[in-house]
Amino acid sequence: MPIAGNKYLCGVGNTYFQFKQFTVHQDRCAMKVCTDSCLFGAWIPLDSGPTNILDIGTGTGLLSLMLAQRSNAAIDAIELEEAAALQAKENIASSPWHDSIRVHHEDILAFTTPKLYDLIVSNPPFYEQSVLSEDSDEQSAKHATTLTLDALLNKSAQLLHPEGKLAILLPYFRMQELIDNARQHHLYPERALKVQPTPKHSFFRCMILFGRNAIEMRTEELIIKDNDQQYSAAASALLRPFYLHL
Repeated sequence: MPIAGNKYLCGVGNTYFQFKQFTVHQDRCAMKVCTDSCLFGAWIPLDSGPTNILDIGTGTGLLSLMLAQRSNAAIDAIELEEAAALQAKENIASSPWHDSIRVHHEDILAFTTPKLYDLIVSNPPFYEQSVLSEDSDEQSAKHATTLTLDALLNKSAQLLHPEGKLAILLPYFRMQELIDNARQHHLYPERALKVQPTPKHSFFRCMILFGRNAIEMRTEELIIKDNDQQYSAAASALLRPFYLHL
């Protein structure tokens, strides 16, 4: 099963993660497979039965692979960094869904298509106007140097079907900023999941599903691991279809 290095977040030092139905190699990607990303891929609601999905900033291809396992959708995966795009293509080519996912090495802001997507997902650059990493690839992946939150929401609004949904994973401290900014693009929160690493820690991630209609947001909470460092029942239920030993 994917082992969470750095306590409960990222698989630092692991060159690949073996899931039940696919393998994710990550030695050429700045941002590694993380527990919160896996939870996001498992949580993203698919109630509407999307047939076209757009994955913005696919990295290793993790979210696209998880969504392909959970649906029959055709998926376009966009990645700006060349090395990551190549690795995503290799990960997808060796998966059972190589015919369902297409990787585009492209800037999402320059991406054009006649499609309107039923579902758009993104685990975007985390931090705007913060101290930058010296590693340029990691800087682009983790900091919004090339894609701001406003630009992401604007582009998503352009590409989203009128009945489509947008799912975004961000640090918890940016939750209200994300909701307020999304409203400026006529995207409204429908469901949210607030995530704590353990009962002793504060919320550190939020996952939000947006739609075109203003409705009351349904908010839930999830703790990844209990005080004994074992996956909680809720986290296990989400990750069981993917992790080897759950």
